[in-house]
This record gives sequence, structure tokens and C-alpha cells, in this order.
Amino acid sequence: MTGMAQSPAVLNASAAGHSPQGERATALPAERGVPAAVATASNPPPAARLRVGLVLGGGGARGMAHIGILKVLEELHVPVDFIAGTSMGSIVGGVYATGMSASDMEARVLAVDWSDVFDDRLDRANLSMRRKDDSRTPLFRPEFGFRNSTVQLPIGAISGRKLDLLLHELTVPVARQTSFDELPIPFRAIATDLVTGEMVVFNNGYLSQAVRASMSVPGAFDPVEIDGRLLVDGGLVRNVPVDIARTMGAQVVIAIDVGSPNMERNQLNSLGAVLGQMVNINIRKNADESLASLSASDVRITPDLGTIGSSEFTRAKEAIEAGERAARAMAAELSKLSVPASQFAAWRESLGRPERAARRLDFIDITGTDRVNPEVLRSAMRTKPGDMVTSAEIKDDLERLQARGDFEAIDVRNVEDERGAGLRMKFTEKRWGPNFFKFGLGLSSDYQGDASYEFAMRYTRTWVNQLGGEIRGEASVGRLRRAYAELYQPLDLDSTIYVKPYFGVQRKTVNLFDGRQRVAQYDQEDAFAGFAVGNQIFKWTDVSVGARYANSRAIPIIAPPGSPEYDTPYGGYTFRAVYDQMDNFFFPTEGGFAQIDGLLARPSLGSSESTNMVQTSLERAWRIGRSTVLTGINAGRVYNVDDNSLQNLTLGGLFRLSGYRTDQLRGTKLAFGRVLYSYRLEDLPSILGGGVYVGASLEAGNVWKNNQAMALQDVNYSGALFVGVDTAAGPLYFAWGKAPGDNSSLYFYLGRPF
Repeated sequence: MTGMAQSPAVLNASAAGHSPQGERATALPAERGVPAAVATASNPPPAARLRVGLVLGGGGARGMAHIGILKVLEELHVPVDFIAGTSMGSIVGGVYATGMSASDMEARVLAVDWSDVFDDRLDRANLSMRRKDDSRTPLFRPEFGFRNSTVQLPIGAISGRKLDLLLHELTVPVARQTSFDELPIPFRAIATDLVTGEMVVFNNGYLSQAVRASMSVPGAFDPVEIDGRLLVDGGLVRNVPVDIARTMGAQVVIAIDVGSPNMERNQLNSLGAVLGQMVNINIRKNADESLASLSASDVRITPDLGTIGSSEFTRAKEAIEAGERAARAMAAELSKLSVPASQFAAWRESLGRPERAARRLDFIDITGTDRVNPEVLRSAMRTKPGDMVTSAEIKDDLERLQARGDFEAIDVRNVEDERGAGLRMKFTEKRWGPNFFKFGLGLSSDYQGDASYEFAMRYTRTWVNQLGGEIRGEASVGRLRRAYAELYQPLDLDSTIYVKPYFGVQRKTVNLFDGRQRVAQYDQEDAFAGFAVGNQIFKWTDVSVGARYANSRAIPIIAPPGSPEYDTPYGGYTFRAVYDQMDNFFFPTEGGFAQIDGLLARPSLGSSESTNMVQTSLERAWRIGRSTVLTGINAGRVYNVDDNSLQNLTLGGLFRLSGYRTDQLRGTKLAFGRVLYSYRLEDLPSILGGGVYVGASLEAGNVWKNNQAMALQDVNYSGALFVGVDTAAGPLYFAWGKAPGDNSSLYFYLGRPF
């Protein structure tokens, strides 16, 4: 269709079952007395047969059964003239309405990693180095905002950003359509107005946005805002929208009910179960009322989905098969709606196949941005006006823009006007920004008297200017007491070159050991300030140079008489180079990470000594099914310091010679390597984290003093057995480390252990 895109139109109806009444002068074709199928030239049904309306109910993962039923309808040569869907039924129905066949849909659904779709953590490969650096600090998953003098949170546990990308990919072939009557099969999606409780029926707009609103389960997903209305799952008012299909012009209805039954009394044994039952009672009630309106000529299909829960998307294949069985059991009734094979083939042909070929892009319109500079977004996109682009390339750009972390949703429509063919991109900025807070908690114990905690907070003020400058503040209390502030300022629209002035102060407890015996404990305080200039020309590299001044003071807390105090100023030039392609920094399955840090201290910059330092680390992960092998090496050298300096390098602790106590070994030269094997034992719901792992590590390395040569015979060996959990609060470890002799340690960690 050509012409300017219209804003999504919605039609209201009360939950009591009244027919929708149009908000605007335009109304559904059936309301004008003309069946929608007659008014739509793209799909004129044969006059000799009844017009079939397919009603697909909501039920979360149980709704995958709809695909199996569609497969059987195609086998029986039953054409569909209208589709009305709610929640998961709107997703399946909306995609089928684009012309995709049931078998193609099944293949797509079974290929999707659903645990990833419902995990808010965006693919680290698409994150900028700035955001990757953020993700290397374990903080709680929820993100708070401060706006209009109040603390705000996302309204749903899951933002649904990855689901948005998937829906866009599935519906992009019809993204130019503004009316759902002009889809290959006329379609309606049902949602609920969260403010008024009214039913909202979508008959035009962004198809991906409409079905996303229809399945936004309150509390689980963020609501979708369209035309100023806050919309959630349509199942609250019409889980099986039979009346909507009739309003469209259906003469016979095939209604599919995949809703969950109410729980038995013995299942109501938790607060979550009671709350879930309260919602399900209402959904079950309105579904039963809709199903009661079916006539003798209509067909009702209720698949036996057994124990498949509404959130068990990993059981999609089982649900599809259950749908097939249920439809075949109703084959006699469904066959009454069949047409000859040639006629059905002609109908399928009239739907066309979703067009996914490359097309020329003449313009890109960006709307909805308030804080974010649209020119920065244009610069970040690889798709440019004048290019020949595919839907896959557009999806890549959407992933890249979502990974910036500025948006709740991005909606895209292919449009045509006097300028030619283009994209209209509508951005929804996070309503709880631009002041963001995240919190974290760290706990650790080696069960040998060394236990600690840390509570951390990070504040980020985004978009302080049109180039995307950020003010960052961090604070922590506990074993590490720290206050830190920086300004991160890109110097170009591509955000590749930046400057970063920073300053801070921190205090920590430093232990000194003689063998496994702690012989001294120091309170060390460092105050520092610096400036860096960096280049992030690729989203996996960051190279920076700068200058830094610091003063380090250390006072003995528990120590032998005569132990020295330290008061050391130092300043110098800094260098850092980082490569980060890890898919998960704490529990990686593939990718690599490398970092080099250097300090060239100079008396001219305030240093009391010409202390130089260089440290390197390199890691690589390989995935083999549910197993991962992680290899890593570390090396470092500190020059022009004495052997007792607190600035020396350390080894010891979990995964850093695990049999030794944390930081037990101290010296001016370091070499270390490890191989870590882990097996993903169990997947966790995304709201709780990622997964549960078991594994083991083998480690080798040592530190040497100034006058010691680095020799192979001095290398220490160690290993560990562990259980790890990728939680929403950070990595959690229970581990046992062993080294030769009496060197062994138990560990509990919540937070980063290495």
C-alpha cells in the first residue's frame, strides 16, 4: 500500500460483551453493513461457501497448539477468511495473517531460543564497549529511575525488547500495511486498557505493536503505550474473542481454547499461586462466556495440553503436537468447511508468500525521541538511505539500537510516499529515565575467618548533551568503601572517540600472609583523579591513553610491632586496551576477552618513584552442547617497588589458585593460567537469572620477588570443584579449592570472585 502511515486505530468495548464502538469516524467494515471479506479485494471468498472466522485464544506457551491446528486445517483444505486473536493467539494469528504457512511458522517457532527471548539481557555482541564495561560489574538486574521527584521502576518484570525484535522480524513483510483488513487475511488483535479496563480491538497500525500489546501479561511484561493508552493482555477482557470474529463478517467460527484451567485446592499453597488463580478465574470466566455463544454450526477445539504451563515455551513441540491431535479428532466437523484441493491451492496462492527480498530504501523517518538525539541513531545504523536492504539487515540495526539501553520499544514500518520507499521508526524512550540507579550486593567467605560484604550503587545520568554524554557516580560500603564520579563524553555522532575525566576515593582492607597464616592487616586509602582519551571504533574494542594522579596511604590495623605505614603519591601516564566478545562475562559459553593495562609513573606528574606497571589477561570460551571450556592466562610486572609494597601483584582465591587463601601470594612478577570446565545443569526463568552450573578448574601460576628468576619449578598448582548460579543479583558460587600440601579452601561468593 502506498501513502502515509496512519496512527494505530483502536476500538473500545466494555468487558461485559458489547460490540465494539468506534472511537473515530471510521469503523469496522462489518459495522457499515459490508462484510470485511467483501470489502477487501485481496481475499474475496467464493460466494458458495460460508466465510470462516478463526478465533485463537490466549494461553501463553499453551498457545503454540494453535500452530498444530492450523497445520491440520491446511491438510483438510479449510480456508480462513478472518482471524481474531488474543495474547499468544494474536501472535500466531497475526503471523498467519501475513500469509506465512503453518509449516513455516512451526519451523520458525521451534528454531527460537525462547529462554533467550524472555531474558532482558541483550546479546553482549551488540552492546557498545561502554555498556559491556557496565556489565562487567555484577549489579542487581532491576533498574530504578528518578523522574518528576519520584523513584520509578519498569512496570513489568520483563521489558520484552527481544520479543519486540522477534515480532518485528515475523511481521516485517507486511509492515507497509496500515489497515489489518488489507493483510492477506483480515485480522484483529485484542488488548486491555489498563486504566479503564475496556477492551481494545486493533484494526490497523503496527502489526507487531498490536500483537505485542495483546500479550503483555500484567506484572510479567511492560505494558505497551499506544496513542496515550497503556495496554496489557487482552485475556483480561476477552480471551476467546468469538464476538469480534462475527463482527468482522464470519458466518461460521472455529474457536480454539488453550487457556489454563483453574488450579485445584491442593495447588493453592503459595502467594504466587493465589494471585495467579485470581487472574485466571477472570480469564476463565470471560472465555467460557464467549464459548457459550457458539452455535451448532460452529466448531470448538480444546486441545489436551496436560501439564504444559503458560510459561513453558521450551515445550512448544509438545503443544503443537497436542493441537494437531485435537484438530484431527474434530476432522469430521472441520471437513464440512473444506473446499476442493484446487480451490484451496488457489486460496493459498492468493495470500502470497511473505516478501523478504532486498528493497531500495529512499528515506528513514525517526519519531518519538525526546532526550535522544536522532542524528546519533542515524549514525549508529548501518542501513542508510539509498541502500538495498533486507529485513535481516533492518533487524540487525534494531538490535544495535536496542542495545544502547535508551528505549523501551522500537517500532518499524515500511512506508511509501512522494519520496519513495522508506522506514518509519517510532522510538519509545524509557519512561523512568534519564536518571538511572542500579544496586548490588556482594558477599564472600572463605570459612577461615575472612568474611566480607559490599553494598554498591551506581547512578547514571544519560544524554546530558546531544552527543550522548553521561555523568556516572558510584558508591559502595563494606570491605571496599568507594566513591567515584566521571563524565563520559563522546566527541562525534558515532560515539567512537571520547574523553573521560574522573576522580574518586576508596578504602579497603589488605591482608598480608606468611604461608597460610595472616600476619598483618592494613587499612589502605587511595585518592585519585585522572583523564583519558579513548577510541571505540569497533563495538568490541576500546583503546585509551591518559594521565592519572593518586595518593595511597596504608595504616596497619593488626600487625607486628614496628610495621611500617605507607604514604605514597604517584602519578603517570596510563594506557588501556580492551577486546571483549564474551557472550556472558561471568558464565561465558563462547567468545573471547583480552585486556592490557599500563602505568608509566613520572616524578614530573607527582610520583614519588618512577613506578611502572603492566598487566595483561586473555580468556577464550568454547561451547560444546551444554558444556563450556574456558581458558585464561594472566601476566603482570611492577617495576621500581620494594618486595613489601602494597602495590604488588597477588594470587590466591577462587579460580586464582583456588587452594590458597585470597591474595595469599604477593610479588612484583606474576604468571598464571587456568582451564575451567562447566556444565549447564539447569535453566532458570529469566526473572531469576540464567542457569545453574557445575564444574571444575585446573590452575597453575605463581608470583616472584624482585630478585627471583621466574622459573617453571616454582609454579604452584591448584584446582577447584564448584556449583555456580547465574542469578539476577550476580554470580553465586559454592566451591572447594585444593592445592598440594595443606592448602585447601572453601568458598562462598555472591558477586564477582575474580
